[in-house]
Parts: sequence; structure tokens; C-alpha cells
Amino acid sequence: MPLDSSTSIIISGIQCWDEGTEEHFQRFGHSTAVRNILCAWGDRLTLVNALRGGAGINNGVYYYNLSADYPDAAFLAFDSVTITGIAGESGLSVGPNGQVAYKYARLAIVYKTLDYLEGTTTGTLSLDYSTEVIAAPQTAAAFVWADGSDVDPADCPAIRVPIVTLVQTRKNLAALPTVLVQSLSGCINSAAFLGGAVGTVLFDGAHATRRLTTTGAENWDMTYKFLYCRTGWNYFLRAGEGFVAVNGKGTGTPPYASADLVQLLE
Repeated sequence: MPLDSSTSIIISGIQCWDEGTEEHFQRFGHSTAVRNILCAWGDRLTLVNALRGGAGINNGVYYYNLSADYPDAAFLAFDSVTITGIAGESGLSVGPNGQVAYKYARLAIVYKTLDYLEGTTTGTLSLDYSTEVIAAPQTAAAFVWADGSDVDPADCPAIRVPIVTLVQTRKNLAALPTVLVQSLSGCINSAAFLGGAVGTVLFDGAHATRRLTTTGAENWDMTYKFLYCRTGWNYFLRAGEGFVAVNGKGTGTPPYASADLVQLLE
């Protein structure tokens, strides 16, 4: 199936032939477009790498390449590709690695709306609201009745403190930030973070998802869990005073260490 070079197009420096596009737009969920492209078999992975984007490390410096947008709708980003080998007019041959080599590759390139703005935001952020029950002090009265008399410590009601769980996912990191996660785990924020004042956001763990690019390079998605408590994590209820800061007896250090949690999102 000889191809006419006069009808070819250039995508990321690769000579290609466009075999048609199917678009699907919807109000809810993901809109998609599938573009069918033909190129030389030997160019297929170069083309995929140019379309895919992702993160890498060069001489110790992190860099990030955005994935390619759908030409007629920039909000549709490269999502996946299916490659089919085509023998061509001269049949099959054997490639340098011993695998059957085709003459052409047909790429069904899928573009779709992402759940984050690539290159603009660090990923996705979700919020979940709950409460934590705190027992009132039992050593002295922490509350009074409407007439001003003390509520017996044994009768003091439990207090529900609002807790907000914030789950932040970062996409396509070039390396797994193991050391950073270990050093910040269990720390509270030393500066304003995700809308929370100093000392109100606790780093409560992380989850990593690994993927490989077509060149074999690793990229990671990191999901971080944070807990927001408006009273502050180093403040506890004290009879007659409300929530006050505490330190370890003999150490002078608070229960939770402070650190710059912004590092996790940079």
C-alpha cells in the first residue's frame, strides 16, 4: 500500500497520514476524540513519546513535558494509543531485535478531558468532612450549666471537633519522593497550607502509583492525605481555659512536629 508523500502531514517531526477522526462530546463525564494516524513502523514509538509527555530527570534536574492536545479542542489531552502493525506492499521483515517488523503502524490516538489541568495544577484535590469525638477533662469541671453551676466532670458531654480530610494527587512525577515523604510524615504545617492556618493541617500518609513510559522510564502519581482540624493539632481541651497548647513534660516539645508541607506539592 504505497503512500503519496504529497498527502502526508507532519506531527512532532514525524511524517504521517491522517485516516480519519471520531469525536464524542458530552455534558457529564469525559469528552473524547480518536484520531487514526498512519506512520512508518520505525517511527511509532518516537511519535507516541512526543504525544504522551511526562516527567524525567536530566543531570539531576527535573523537567516536565506536557502531553499533546487534540488540535481542534485544546481541553482534550492525549490519553492512550492503540497500535496496529501493517505489512505494506512488500510484506513483513525481521527487525533488529528479532521481532517481526511491519512497514507501517496505524495509531488510534485517544484524547480526552483530564480530571486536572495539566501544566497548571498539581493534580486533583478532594475534600471529605467528618468529626472526631474528644472527651472532656475528668479532673475538673470544663462546663457550667445555664445557671452558672459547674457540670460535674462525670457528666460532661463529649465534644465533636470537625475534621476535614484533604486528598491531593500529583500526576507524572519523575521520581518517587521517598525521603521527603518519610521526613514529613506525621508533621503539621509550619506555614499556611491548603487553606489551613499554621498548625491545623496534619500530613497523614501517602500512596504511590507507578507507570512506565514507552521508553521504559518511570513516572509516578503520588496521593497525599492531610487532616485539617481548626483547633490545631497541638491544642487540647483544658478545664476552664478551652483549647490550649501542650508540650511534652521534660522535653518541652509539642506532640506533633512542624514542617513545610508545601514541599510535597512542588
